[in-house]
Amino acid sequence: MHLTLIGMSVKNIETIFRAYDIRGIYGVTLTEDIIHDIGAAFSTFLGVNKTICLGRDTRTSGETLLNAFLSGANDCGCNIVQTGIAPIPVLGFLTWHNKYDAGVYLSASHNPPEYNGVRIRGTDGAGFLDEKKKIKDIFLKKAFRKITPDERKQLSTKTYNTSQLLDEYFNFVTEKITVKRRLIIIADPGNGSAGQMLSLYEKLGHTVYGINTTFDGTFPGRGPNPTEKTTAQASKLVQQKHADFAVAFDADADRGIILDDKGRFVVPEKIAVIIAKNSEKTGTVVASVDSSILLERGLLDTGIPVVREKVGDVFIAQAVKKHHALIGVERSGHFFLPEFHASDDPFVMSAKLSEILSKTTRHLSELVDEIQDYPYISESIPCSDDVKFKIMDVLKTEIISMKNTGEVNLLDGIRVSTDTWMVLIRASNTEPILRMYIETSEDNLEKLKTSYGETIRSVIQRYSKTG
Repeated sequence: MHLTLIGMSVKNIETIFRAYDIRGIYGVTLTEDIIHDIGAAFSTFLGVNKTICLGRDTRTSGETLLNAFLSGANDCGCNIVQTGIAPIPVLGFLTWHNKYDAGVYLSASHNPPEYNGVRIRGTDGAGFLDEKKKIKDIFLKKAFRKITPDERKQLSTKTYNTSQLLDEYFNFVTEKITVKRRLIIIADPGNGSAGQMLSLYEKLGHTVYGINTTFDGTFPGRGPNPTEKTTAQASKLVQQKHADFAVAFDADADRGIILDDKGRFVVPEKIAVIIAKNSEKTGTVVASVDSSILLERGLLDTGIPVVREKVGDVFIAQAVKKHHALIGVERSGHFFLPEFHASDDPFVMSAKLSEILSKTTRHLSELVDEIQDYPYISESIPCSDDVKFKIMDVLKTEIISMKNTGEVNLLDGIRVSTDTWMVLIRASNTEPILRMYIETSEDNLEKLKTSYGETIRSVIQRYSKTG
């Protein structure tokens, strides 16, 4: 592959390597040649005769890009076991359970249909961190391993039987869940890879109704991203069927959004509090820095501590392992329950929720309403890509020196917090903006917005004049 032939500079092609995965627009920043070379780079990094568990979501570009990755990985000495279309948590489980050397999944998660990408899982099924830089270096330098004809002959490419794969996963989950009464559950895969997963809830003893279950990479039902707005159809069905709850998934099914028995969108942090409070184990809750302060406040009487980590499922996964956590959660709907396995997995989250609800006569809406909501806003402030991270450095100094401020955490952006409010400022990894998030239990939302907003804009304005 010659970068000039596809009209891309090294600088542009580097942009597909993001903080958490590799992602771009099919046919523009992500082509078969690029994916082939990423497969070659990853195989070179992994080593000769290692085995990669390879799968994808339903995107229309998925099959051709998967084949391109497979070809590149084979060219440089790796065996392949294919799962076909299956959720990424299932691929993560299978990678760990069968002791494969790595998992690779073709998806752009919740991005629009024209996107695709490569998501990497380690041998424990959790996301890669530092290793991605090494893979990127191999890719850019085209320092691919050359294998001998004899080594090539010894390689194997196998395809998993989908029914066998899912049964293996279903059996693993159901053995860890005890259901006391039958629930009615609505499942909305959004035409993504979770389309075959409804049997899990049936095997648990529940009645399940599905919508948008057909595999379709154009995502005609509601799009690949489950939000309060896009899950309106599931909300109506909850009310029609008098369901106990609904769960909606994104395209690769690593995120799960819950609607309660009234069809209301439930923030993931509240689900994490409910699961943590009903756990028989002890430990911490790991949450992303942008997650709600309701976690600390909702768990205050339990003694369960909350540990904050960088935004990103790979960071939460590593922190969950480090702190031996009960549960890990992100505001976007990633859930980690390490009593099952290391991957973010909305199926085990929703299965665990069904176990909790089956043991009580109370509705999910009652449990949700017991956890207080706090006013929350987010704002995007324009800031040029070439200076936004420098602006963040200046802001750190300014905010630390501010009077009457709270505790300042610089783990991921700038997070200022007290017992009653939180302000988070982060530079977007993908857009020319700074994002400001504010949440409070006091009557000071507008005051905080004005104060911190003016500080951010003042620094941007001064920096743009001085450089």
